[in-house]
Amino acid sequence: MSSPQVSPCKSTEAFADRFCCSRIQAKRLRLAWIHAERVRLAERLKVVENLCEADDESTAPLKKQVEAHVEAMAPSIEKYLEEARKSLHEEKAAAAAEETKGLEPNTSN
Repeated sequence: MSSPQVSPCKSTEAFADRFCCSRIQAKRLRLAWIHAERVRLAERLKVVENLCEADDESTAPLKKQVEAHVEAMAPSIEKYLEEARKSLHEEKAAAAAEETKGLEPNTSN
């Protein structure tokens, strides 16, 4: 009588089953890490949002002060710019007048 033959694929099937199970286990571990990381990041985001809100509350009075200073300075800045434009216009007019003086016609011929 002959002994029953063992298929050569049996050992590779067992290896494949173990390999498949280890891949599934690795994916489960990665998924668990992703969920834990998501929770950790959500907690950190709450902390950052609270810090941003506190920062906004502390800088709001400063922003109002800056806006008040800008509004107070606006007329003097406009006056300064107008004077600068006027001075520039006068300088250009003087330069043009100097240029035309040098171009007098020569009548000595």
